[in-house]
Amino acid sequence: MNKGAEYLKSGAKETVSVHLLYRRIKYLLFFLVVLLGVSGYRYWVGAIEPLDETSTEQIVVQIDRGQSRADIARKLEREGVIQSAFVFNYYARFTSDRIFVAGEYVFSPAQSLASILDKMQK
Repeated sequence: MNKGAEYLKSGAKETVSVHLLYRRIKYLLFFLVVLLGVSGYRYWVGAIEPLDETSTEQIVVQIDRGQSRADIARKLEREGVIQSAFVFNYYARFTSDRIFVAGEYVFSPAQSLASILDKMQK
């Protein structure tokens, strides 16, 4: 066999292995995107649900005039009413267009985000 034919064979093998590597990377990226999507969805749904459905604890939270939605979300998370200030903030942003009413509220970890929002906006 001459050198030209050997060169063509080795080039063909390199092309096949590059395509194989490209395909594996593509499948890996697809798998990671799906995994992140499913994980993110499960986290979001879990954070919207009550923190502890069986809780009978009553937590008093003072919402002051002029507090932003993000400040209220952080306070509720700190007090143990909600799981995630991040999720609460975005959930409130996209599901409600009303302003929070300042005052003292009694919440429970057994409340969902929807019921908490509803209580603060009446």
